[in-house]
Amino acid sequence: MDTSSQATPDDVIARSRALDVPIYAVSVVSPLDDPAAKEFAGDKGQRISALASEMLARYASLSGGVAFRVSDFEGLRLAAGKIASELKHQYRLGWDPPAGGPARFRRVAVVTTRQGVTVRTRSGYVPPS
Repeated sequence: MDTSSQATPDDVIARSRALDVPIYAVSVVSPLDDPAAKEFAGDKGQRISALASEMLARYASLSGGVAFRVSDFEGLRLAAGKIASELKHQYRLGWDPPAGGPARFRRVAVVTTRQGVTVRTRSGYVPPS
């Protein structure tokens, strides 16, 4: 859990919307706090860990990236492999938005009709002012 930042989570999310790169987050948690691990110790201490992981997942999702929660080396290896695979199979789409209007957040949606394809994109952008 972040205990030293000067910005609030909402400030960070607002700033991340202006970035032109996906965010990939990896939360490394103790196996005692991971419900998927055989060493899971129950709900004790899991709430804080889960909230931190959820916030990182929110950052990643809004940027077009993805978040992973791991508690062992194998999970970390798999997450790194998935990130590398996604980065190798990306497309960059672009368009010229209409001129004018306020420099505020504009939503974007990208869909495909191709079976077996996952589309991941940031939720929108802030045009330059």
